[in-house]
Amino acid sequence: HISYCVANSTLKYARKTALGWDIRSIPEAGGVGSFTTLALDFWGYPHIGFQGNGPFEPVTYVFEDEDGWHVEEVASGTISQSCYLELDSGDRPHIAYCGYNKVRYAVRTVSGWESEVVYPDIDHGRGIGLALDARGDAHIVFRGNDGHVSAHIYFASYDPEPSSFTVMPDGSGM
Repeated sequence: HISYCVANSTLKYARKTALGWDIRSIPEAGGVGSFTTLALDFWGYPHIGFQGNGPFEPVTYVFEDEDGWHVEEVASGTISQSCYLELDSGDRPHIAYCGYNKVRYAVRTVSGWESEVVYPDIDHGRGIGLALDARGDAHIVFRGNDGHVSAHIYFASYDPEPSSFTVMPDGSGM
């Protein structure tokens, strides 16, 4: 299974079957930027996260179920180079992304998307990864300049007590 964007900003989803590749366009998604992230739920349905095509475009979450494709805006007007999507054991989506020079983490709740700042000041945040541990707590790795010429790698780990992220630069403490 893969998700990707073609030159005209159309989101594509492809899966390999016994008969070859089944490739589908997802026009409901609107304009898609260069980076997509894909996860499959318990039933094998695709869930895709992406940032829109251009600056100040939203971070968007798209998923398929028995009723077809659905589109939700996670965060509006962000300047995001990339995002990363994971589903927890209950198939609830979690997305990490960079927006307005901040690393952010969003999770979908019954009342909608809730997001929080993981790291408050990152210049040119690029490259982000997200993993959920057995408890469903988020662990985020990201790269950024942090106001300096050289890039740094950061690791952020969610701590349920006191309900915040702890950030370690350049993997220190790992």
